[in-house]
Order: sequence, then structure tokens, then C-alpha cells
Amino acid sequence: MPDYTLAAGIVRRVAVRMVPGALALAAALWLAGWKAAAVGLLAGATFALCRLYLLAHAAVCIACQSDPGRAQRMAAHSYAVRYVLTALFLLAVIQTGAVSLPAAILPLFAPGFVLAAGHLWGKGGESLRGDRN
Repeated sequence: MPDYTLAAGIVRRVAVRMVPGALALAAALWLAGWKAAAVGLLAGATFALCRLYLLAHAAVCIACQSDPGRAQRMAAHSYAVRYVLTALFLLAVIQTGAVSLPAAILPLFAPGFVLAAGHLWGKGGESLRGDRN
């Protein structure tokens, strides 16, 4: 059975760095009267974390496969599912009309930026696993 500790740690680390900023920015947008943007930002951030969880979970499952062909099929399936879910999320945002589309799209890029920043600057000298270098 795969050990999902690394995947959970990555999702937790991104959430700890992303959620406070998203909440603060959403509160500022709400107080400024841009309620659709605030709701879009929160919806996008929530969906981005869900997508990251799916990616991390799939990566662990794929890494534990001994059959390269099966691992490749699993990776393709995971990729397709995540992008279909993203398309459905964006269609739902468009259909509601009450949520700002740009505000919902921008947080989808946040996990990548958080992970890249963590690699570049290594917050506190910690790796993604949480252990010291």
C-alpha cells in the first residue's frame, strides 16, 4: 500500500502558505465591494487545492507501480480527469454569472507558484518533506 505522507505534506505546506493570503485578499475584495471577485478567489483557491491533492495522490500511486505501461496509463488518466474537472469548474463559474471568472482562474496557478518559491527560497531551510537540509 502506498505511503501518502509525502503527498499530504506537500498539500499541507501549500495550503498553509496559500490559504491565509487568499482569505485576506478575499476579505479585502469583499470590503471593497467586489463580492463576485472575492467569491471567485475563494472558489478558485479551494479548487486549486483539491486539484493539487488529486495530483499528489496520483503521483504517489504512479510511483508505486512496477509495470511502466500501467503507470503511464494511470498518469494519462489522472491528467485527463484533472483537466476535465477544471473545465467543469470553469463552466460552472461561467454559468453562475455571480462569480468573477478572472478571480476564479488566478488561484489555479497559486500552488505552482508556492511550490516553485519553496524550491527557490527554501523557507527556513526545509525541504518539501519538512526535514532540514
